[in-house]
Amino acid sequence: MGFAATHDSGLDVRNTMQEKCGTSNAANTPKNQPISADIAQFARDLASRAQDISDLVDDKLSPVMTRARLPSDDVQGNDMVEYPPLFSDLRSSLLNIEAALNSIVYAMSRTEL
Repeated sequence: MGFAATHDSGLDVRNTMQEKCGTSNAANTPKNQPISADIAQFARDLASRAQDISDLVDDKLSPVMTRARLPSDDVQGNDMVEYPPLFSDLRSSLLNIEAALNSIVYAMSRTEL
């Protein structure tokens, strides 16, 4: 999935990311909303979808999973870097996506077919 912004007659910047992904919500998006807000919302939506898929994988595979092992304690220290609001929001979404993917990998590692 890619992101593309196009210039219409040099006056309007139109976000085509949602058009490519089929997630257009034109009725809910103000016309002058910055592209950065669209990207941040897309990241939040993607993080939510990743978590939903992780939950689905865990539910579907639970009958064929081995007994749960405790995940290793790879807890990393908190970042002391303070990000601007947009980047903080994007980082939070990316961390949620990472956690969902790790959960899927963990579930798959416990699955015996």
